[in-house]
Amino acid sequence: MNTTTKWIVGIVVGIGVVVVGGVLAIAALIPTSRVVDGSPAAPVVPAPPGTEEPATGLSNGEWFGFVTVNGDNGSTVVTIDLAEILTGEEARKAAVDAGVIEEGEDVPNDFFIFDPEDDVEILDLADSAVIEVISGTSPETYLTIDADTLASLFNGSYSGEPVYGISPGMPAPMNITIEDGFVTTIESVYLP
Repeated sequence: MNTTTKWIVGIVVGIGVVVVGGVLAIAALIPTSRVVDGSPAAPVVPAPPGTEEPATGLSNGEWFGFVTVNGDNGSTVVTIDLAEILTGEEARKAAVDAGVIEEGEDVPNDFFIFDPEDDVEILDLADSAVIEVISGTSPETYLTIDADTLASLFNGSYSGEPVYGISPGMPAPMNITIEDGFVTTIESVYLP
C-alpha cells in the first residue's frame, strides 16, 4: 500500500469513528423515560414492528389535557398536551403567578388551567374505548360515540348532532384514562 492509499484509508476510518461516536452521543441524549407528577413513568421505547404493545410515557390512570385525534387506516391516534385544572385558592395563586390576573383578583368561573409547557404524548386508542362528548344542544348531556365519529369531529367531516367544545383542527379539553398503555376512555370537559 502506497502512502497516498494509506492516507485515504486513514481519513475514511477517522470519519467512520467520528460518525459512529456522534450517533452514540446523540442516542445518549434521547430521553428514555419521563417523570410525571414526581413519579417515574413507563420507558419511552417504541414497540417492535408487528407487536400489540403501545409505546407511551404515561402510566395507567386518568389524565387531563388538550386532546387532538387522528384516525387513519382503521386506527385512531390520540395526542394529549398534559395540563391541570385548578380551582379555588390554588387556581387564583397560579393565575397570579402566570400573570393572568393581579394579586387580589379572582379567577373567572373559579378555575385556571395550568399548562406550563407543551408536554405532548401520542397514544393509541383501545378498540373497546368508551368515548363521551358533550351535546351542543344540551351541555348537561353526554353523547357516546365511536372512534370514527371522534376522528371526524377533529378532521371536520362530522355532520351529526351538534357537539360542544370540539372544533376541527383544534385541541379540546378532555379527560382520558390509560390502561396498559392504551386510551380506554375519553370524556370531553365542559369549560364555562
